[in-house]
Amino acid sequence: MTQKRLSTAYTIWFCAVLFYLYQYILRVSPSVMADDLMAAFHVTASGFSSLSAFALYCYALMQIPVGMLVDHYGTRRMILSSIALCVTGVVLFASCEQLMIGYLARMLIGTGSACAFLSVSKIINEWFPNDRKGLMMGLTATFGTLGALIGGRPLVMMIESEGWRGSLLILSAIGLIVLIFNFIALPKAHKGDKETIPGEESASFKSLMAVFKNKQAWLFALVAVGIYLSISVVADLWGVSFVGEKFDINKGEAAQMMSSIYFGTACGCPIFAWFSRLIGSVKHAVLIGGIGIIGLLSYLVFVPHIPLWGAYAAFFGIGFCAGAEILCFIGACAMLGPEVSGTMTGFLNCIVTLAGAIIQQHVGIVLDYFWDGAMTTVGIPIYSVHTYQIAFVVILFLTFLSCVLAWFLKPEEKLSSARDSQNP
Repeated sequence: MTQKRLSTAYTIWFCAVLFYLYQYILRVSPSVMADDLMAAFHVTASGFSSLSAFALYCYALMQIPVGMLVDHYGTRRMILSSIALCVTGVVLFASCEQLMIGYLARMLIGTGSACAFLSVSKIINEWFPNDRKGLMMGLTATFGTLGALIGGRPLVMMIESEGWRGSLLILSAIGLIVLIFNFIALPKAHKGDKETIPGEESASFKSLMAVFKNKQAWLFALVAVGIYLSISVVADLWGVSFVGEKFDINKGEAAQMMSSIYFGTACGCPIFAWFSRLIGSVKHAVLIGGIGIIGLLSYLVFVPHIPLWGAYAAFFGIGFCAGAEILCFIGACAMLGPEVSGTMTGFLNCIVTLAGAIIQQHVGIVLDYFWDGAMTTVGIPIYSVHTYQIAFVVILFLTFLSCVLAWFLKPEEKLSSARDSQNP
């Protein structure tokens, strides 16, 4: 690869990964707006969790079809249209007064966000040599983590200054800047690039069916769901409110504490990948991550009078252990070979995100069920630490269940043998 092409590849990747960072800010933003959104739309925990979950539902359900659209129309068209969809959703959400319009706006955001990771992955596979693809995927994950961090304390500070509606309008303006960067940087596809290869649709359908019919693929997906719940349910939505109540700290400090989970995940993903190769087992590395999450989250939820430094360390540890989720993607993609790795990635993303959205809502339902009726002077529900403890048992149980299911993951050599027998 020439130096000029490599420089172009980095430029294209950087602009596309800005979109991945941007949509991650939008995804986690409700966690620091909980009180504001419940007051604005006159909802309790279950209604608020639905606002967040609607974006995740659309994100999850669009993973596989969007992957096919990216292959057909190319990354430029898909990224530009997706950013525009996200910005439209943000503007609509910032200006709406009715809950149903809020749901629609979040659905637009979720649909627009669906192609971000898939597009960056396609750019990496098309533009970078094999020896740099792993590094670029790792850097992409780091940018996602950075987006989650920006959606924490910095967004809280913006909300305190501009209000939640004003902050969303600022985010929409940032989205337009990201759109302009991508419009300038992403190359236009040549006419011949999108010619249909005979049998291509049939091969894609066969790949999709091969994934759906593979029991180990479903097992990897369900294990990944349990490992990732500490991110999708705690860090992305309920954690800020929980630690604010448990440690009696303000929203900014709570968001900062929750950011330590994302720092942990940024460190945990590459280290767990290295560790699984060291011990020669995805299965046992995943089990270590799951058990670590159960222990640390139980400590944070049930142990009283935890020092703040201990809470920061525990949340970092939870995020670190959640990095084991990447092993489910690695192991699942190894089963059927690289020719269906894109389909497998979309499938896993779909299941993990969809399950996270469902469980987010059910945690909200549990909170409402055990709520003692306490409210602030402006009518915002107050959920006690005890109520959060009951609700978070759901997360602990499902993470424990994922550890049980991990015992049934086949060793890597058996996965390779099964793949070879299917592809003589």
